[in-house]
Amino acid sequence: MRWTARGGAFINETPKENLDRMTEFMNRAQSDLTRTLDLEGSALWAYCLRIRIAKAGGNYPEALRALEQATARYPLTYLGRKYYLESLDPKWGGTLLSMTSFANSAQQHVGSNPRLQQLVSYAHYEAGRMAYIRKEYSQALEYLSIAIDKGTQPRAYFVRGQTHARLGDHEKALTDFNAVINRGSEDGDYYYWRARSFAGLKRFNEALMDIQRAHALKPDDECINNLRVRLMGYVRTPDIASADEGSSGSEDAESLFRQARKLIEDNQPEQAKAILDRAIDLKPDEFRYYQLIDHALFKQGKLMDILGYWERYLSIKPNDHRAYLERAGTYYHLQDFDAAKLDAAKAVDLGSEKAKALYDRLQQVPRG
Repeated sequence: MRWTARGGAFINETPKENLDRMTEFMNRAQSDLTRTLDLEGSALWAYCLRIRIAKAGGNYPEALRALEQATARYPLTYLGRKYYLESLDPKWGGTLLSMTSFANSAQQHVGSNPRLQQLVSYAHYEAGRMAYIRKEYSQALEYLSIAIDKGTQPRAYFVRGQTHARLGDHEKALTDFNAVINRGSEDGDYYYWRARSFAGLKRFNEALMDIQRAHALKPDDECINNLRVRLMGYVRTPDIASADEGSSGSEDAESLFRQARKLIEDNQPEQAKAILDRAIDLKPDEFRYYQLIDHALFKQGKLMDILGYWERYLSIKPNDHRAYLERAGTYYHLQDFDAAKLDAAKAVDLGSEKAKALYDRLQQVPRG
């Protein structure tokens, strides 16, 4: 309740009324923690929670006092120090220098508790992340490389990859994005940024695969959807028809498709939809046109209309697993989970590996 009352902004940007409500909840929490420590003075979590409460209020002396009480009982504690280190984060009014200094001071005990080395990693990760936000990319690379060298901060690979991408070094960016994704991290942002680097290297087929995965994980993300639209326009794979193939009317249809894509990028989905209708009339079996009109209608909140277009396409191409996966996504947004599951299962049966993740997620949705 305390964190909900406060909100997630920097402390100097948090309204006073939020802080007042936060204080009320903090006082109630403190009362429980005092009782806890009266009953069991060695309860490490109680000291950690006191540090967190002090952090939220910017009360650094109180945070330090709670840490000293914890280290008096547990001189080698990693957990207590980690909570205190977080209180030194600039977001809570601390400084990067105070973070790195504190983390370094704990290294005298690393021989007895190797986990303490992770404090240095975390401090440098935060320093690198803040440098990236400030667009100080050279400094960000320096800090993030130390974070990676000193510990297990998977996000450090991601932010360093973003930094390389901002500097135009997409090969190094891919190495870092691969590192974090290969650790089993399923995050739409990871796939989105790797798609950007694939595209920067003109590896468009791989970029499309990643942006589709990002879309499956974060279907409402505007940046992901915009990149997905752009990539759909010119990616050429065995599953996506080339603009040079097809009937004599395909060139006109492709011209309309490009116009519609530009209109969507300019946030004019209604006009794009009208143009795509003409493109579909010219070439009614082109998957990309339906995929883009899906996007245009989604932006307008017309999900039921999307179903009609996929019904039309599947009447022409009844064995296209991509269409079943797209329609499953629409049913998912309509919260018709049974229909979504049927389409996802059909896509899997037809050979779609991407549909398996959606189907597994739908299996976890309670019936009714």
